[in-house]
Amino acid sequence: MFLACQAAWPLMTAGGHASIVNFASVNAFRGSRQLAMVAHWRGQGRRARDDPPARRRGRPARHPANSIAPGLIRTAATAVAGATEGAISQQIIARTLLGRLGVPDDIAWFAVYLASDEASWVTGANFDIDGGVTAV
Repeated sequence: MFLACQAAWPLMTAGGHASIVNFASVNAFRGSRQLAMVAHWRGQGRRARDDPPARRRGRPARHPANSIAPGLIRTAATAVAGATEGAISQQIIARTLLGRLGVPDDIAWFAVYLASDEASWVTGANFDIDGGVTAV
């Protein structure tokens, strides 16, 4: 995350208005008994909780910097992991307030919002987009 932001920084600064939208994971805040993802949890937790350098670096240039922490999203990768069908899927769905797994558009449209002028006053925040898993 830091290296990508560092590489993009000169382009962002030269272009004027820009936003940083990084991705973490709901697993940074809540573990899963269904999926063995200890390394994933730790890596995502570091992004979402610890000292996100992009948030502070964006301040002098007035570039908003935020992160999105998705819950389980129905993708080819999560299907291969066995997380989108059967008993594991049902256990995860039971933990969500909205009663379903996410789809890529659930995350993509929120990222579009964060990168838009409508979110120009939103910065330094992590957003759990997880169907209510972390609200329970």
